[in-house]
Amino acid sequence: NSVSEGHARGNLAMFSSQLGRTQEARLHYEEAIRLFRRTGNRRLEGTATSGLAEVLRSQGLLDEAMETCRTALQIHRSLGNPVQECIAMGNLGDIHVDRDEFEEANLLLRDAIRIGDEVLPAAAGAFRGSLGLVLAIQGNFEEARSMLLRGETALRDGNTLELGKLLCKRARVEVLAGEQKEAKASVEEAQFLAERLEVGPEGNLVKAIEQVNKAIARLASD
Repeated sequence: NSVSEGHARGNLAMFSSQLGRTQEARLHYEEAIRLFRRTGNRRLEGTATSGLAEVLRSQGLLDEAMETCRTALQIHRSLGNPVQECIAMGNLGDIHVDRDEFEEANLLLRDAIRIGDEVLPAAAGAFRGSLGLVLAIQGNFEEARSMLLRGETALRDGNTLELGKLLCKRARVEVLAGEQKEAKASVEEAQFLAERLEVGPEGNLVKAIEQVNKAIARLASD
């Protein structure tokens, strides 16, 4: 039936996204959304819409990603689903970070963390990594490092992929602080995790590692 096919499409989308096959993931998510709409299953439609927003973001389509993420957030709020609301709100904050809109990102990430601390600690941990980066960009390194440490603690025994992404953000914070040694240590651990997870070359974690390594190289040459 349509719900089962939608589930299968959603699983394929997540798998494709983890491997860095973003176009495949996008097509699977779009088909899953169509199927869930056909059956009127708003909860699953919202979850697939959140996934699509993340794929669009990874493709650099930030305007489309923001619109899609806002749609997902509206669905989750209308259904009273705090877990998915937390994820969508934090993801929306991350999109604002990508757009250099740091005040908006700060507010959204703090709200996501507040909800996540109650319903989804791992997500709160991941979004603390994003907020730590924002705080460092705004010049608040002490609070940034504290935020990153709390996020890392929440992820150490759980989501390895999100831990790798957080380590890249910590490395970026140390680059901003001019601390090359600390930045290299964080990105090297992220690289180890990426290899352990066998993340594809187009995966978000690998891209984040490449971005940080370039920033470290620029810091070393200054």
